[in-house]
Amino acid sequence: MFFKFQTYYIKQMLKSRIYIGTHLLMILMLMIRILVNSTDTYDYNDYGNFVGEMTLIIHVVFLIFMVFFYLFLSNEYRYGSEQLFVGTVKITVLKLLALLVNHFIILLIFTTIQAFIVLSYFYIETIKFSSFYIDTIMYIFYYWFTPSILACFIGVFLALSFGRKHLTFLIIIAIWLIFGPMNTVFFYNFFYSLSEGDIGNLLFLYPLNNADVYRDLVGYNLNFSSLLANLVWILIISSFIVFFLIKGSHTRKVQFTGLIIGISLIITAFGIVPYALKGKIPVFNYKQMIEEATYAQNQTPEIQEDLLAYNIRMYDISINMKNNHVQAIVEVDLDLWHEDLKDIAFSLYHSMRIKHIKNNKGENIEFSQRGDFVIIHEPVHTITFEYIMEDSALLPASNNYLFLPYYINWIPKRTNHPQLIVDESIHEERIIVSNQEPADYKLEIKGIDNYYTNLSKMGKHIHSGEQVKGVSLIAGAIQKEILEDSFLVYPLSWPDVKENWKEYYGDLKETHLYLNDMFKLDKSSIPEDIVFLTPNLKYDSFLSSDHLLIHQATLYELGEAVHEIPEMYIPGILWNNARIDDIDPGLIEVFNQMLKNLLLEEIEYNTTISHGSMFDIYPSKALRRYGDIHALGIDIFYKNYSNMSPQERKNFLIKWYENFTTIRSWDDATSFMENFIKENM
Repeated sequence: MFFKFQTYYIKQMLKSRIYIGTHLLMILMLMIRILVNSTDTYDYNDYGNFVGEMTLIIHVVFLIFMVFFYLFLSNEYRYGSEQLFVGTVKITVLKLLALLVNHFIILLIFTTIQAFIVLSYFYIETIKFSSFYIDTIMYIFYYWFTPSILACFIGVFLALSFGRKHLTFLIIIAIWLIFGPMNTVFFYNFFYSLSEGDIGNLLFLYPLNNADVYRDLVGYNLNFSSLLANLVWILIISSFIVFFLIKGSHTRKVQFTGLIIGISLIITAFGIVPYALKGKIPVFNYKQMIEEATYAQNQTPEIQEDLLAYNIRMYDISINMKNNHVQAIVEVDLDLWHEDLKDIAFSLYHSMRIKHIKNNKGENIEFSQRGDFVIIHEPVHTITFEYIMEDSALLPASNNYLFLPYYINWIPKRTNHPQLIVDESIHEERIIVSNQEPADYKLEIKGIDNYYTNLSKMGKHIHSGEQVKGVSLIAGAIQKEILEDSFLVYPLSWPDVKENWKEYYGDLKETHLYLNDMFKLDKSSIPEDIVFLTPNLKYDSFLSSDHLLIHQATLYELGEAVHEIPEMYIPGILWNNARIDDIDPGLIEVFNQMLKNLLLEEIEYNTTISHGSMFDIYPSKALRRYGDIHALGIDIFYKNYSNMSPQERKNFLIKWYENFTTIRSWDDATSFMENFIKENM
């Protein structure tokens, strides 16, 4: 009998212009989106976020499917099924199951076609086959397929509960806004404010920002908790459907069986709830970075110099990516300045949760971990740290990805300042780079094959070497390629970079040489290893002696993005090694903006994208940071700079950089400007 119902309903569904038209609409809009991207004036690298661009269409499809199943069943109930519910509950259940199974099969077929179209588009755009393709399919089934299943259950429930009433359409609109794929857009502030464990996470069914569903290295925003939240609602709705069905039964056995099934569904749903309320992937949690900075700043104790009475001679690091977490065992060989030291302190980012610290005999050493520091009591020359790397916004870490750059202390380091602080004026986080000291390193990586480190390879998964600034370890959705004299590491979602690399590297090299010559930096060349990864959507860079980390949150492919090089590269080449903690960060912003505009005027960046080099006398960052720029004399400062000739501007920036440590406030800056004008103009 089930197959008879299935045959009957599949004919009805296939003949429905609304139902089949919705599936075809989805394919049509997908093809149009691809056509628009392909014929765009500029070439983009933002293929990871392509599937997120379809969210509005998925939202419309969600509404149409809800309305279709509501009308389909309510019409049947209204016009002759007094024939739907005639007979036993068993017949009704079989009818509903047939309808749901048919929808699942048809939806699966069309979703597979959509996935094939997307992957074909990626292949045509020269994106190499990798796990990126598999992850794209998973995203499509997470956020395209699942909402349509939920819409079907909602439509069936409304039809059975309310029948054919005009009021139901208002309920449908309300449900559409609350549960639809665009709910995170309509109620952004609500979802932004949620924390792990909040009951509101049951409505957090989709990514918070549909334009940001993919991050370099980490991959797609695939939250299993969101999938479980969908399942919770499906189970709850299913239980309501069961309760409605047994309401019309007069057989106690059927009522009892239905009651047991309904209660079981609810119990199962509530059993899943704690897992559905778990936190999302940290890099997609837009408030977590500032929370990490606040924690580091507030919880970090003041470290006195006597707690740093040691040198680190050698690191022996073992990283094991398994069981949904990353385990680190780090042995450090110390040169203690005094044999009777009671306590010493190490800087270690707070997402590294220490389990044990042991001496060379394997005995536990007493310690305390506060903020970004670990205080060790009664230290010895050889200490072993054992800790778990928690996934965080600054340092993404899981069994699938790792972002451990040298400029953040993911292994114990000798320094006395926190890694991340809050820039109170603009309520943004600011990274403080440590001044590193030379040490020997040995690194062993277990549990992943696709990774990059700046240490020399000594064997399978074993690397070693001496480093001044530290070690970077990066793993996850990356690809590696040798082009001319450079070794590139870049996201899996990028197309082949060979065609545009020469132009980009040429402009990058010209920028490097210009800045090196302008400020006499003694940095004659760019390192061979260049890593293009931007998991935190920043424009900056970090330059070490043997590798360059580029965070260029561009949507453009490299050949089109050369005009963004100044903004990205200035921090790396000028500020990585400078101690600027006590200098007004607004001064750094102003200097960087002035220098950026100078570079755009002096260097001809080969891009078809229009980019201006005119200096804004009232820059938005200064207004945002200070509010009243007149009281500080900032407006006069900018006006004086704007009136300078190009050569005078260049000379002014050179002098300013030479004296930067003495110019700590806007009073200092305006006085410096006045003196420069008197002496040179």
